[in-house]
Amino acid sequence: MTMKVSGGNTVAAPGDYWYPRDEFVQLQLSGGSIPGEEIERVTFDATLKTLTVELKDQGDVPTTMDIALTEWRLEPPAGAAVSEVEHVKITYQDGSTSEIAKADGLAE
Repeated sequence: MTMKVSGGNTVAAPGDYWYPRDEFVQLQLSGGSIPGEEIERVTFDATLKTLTVELKDQGDVPTTMDIALTEWRLEPPAGAAVSEVEHVKITYQDGSTSEIAKADGLAE
């Protein structure tokens, strides 16, 4: 995902965001390039209108201090439409969860 900065330039938007597209939800997560994030599973709670993304437990592996942005195109599970998604939550390998901000106002 990108954002416009002073002078009219467009740069990568740092941070964690999601945005609904026509047929998928675009998800961007920031983190180290090693080992990198991997998705274990995606579920949708229709009552809460929440897409939950569970990251893969990669065990106790070395990590880097650099910042890498990783993007995915997520299709909601069968029976759910992108237009129904109002929230995206991430479940990290330690079991903690975090709601990700919708990228309203960012450039496409």
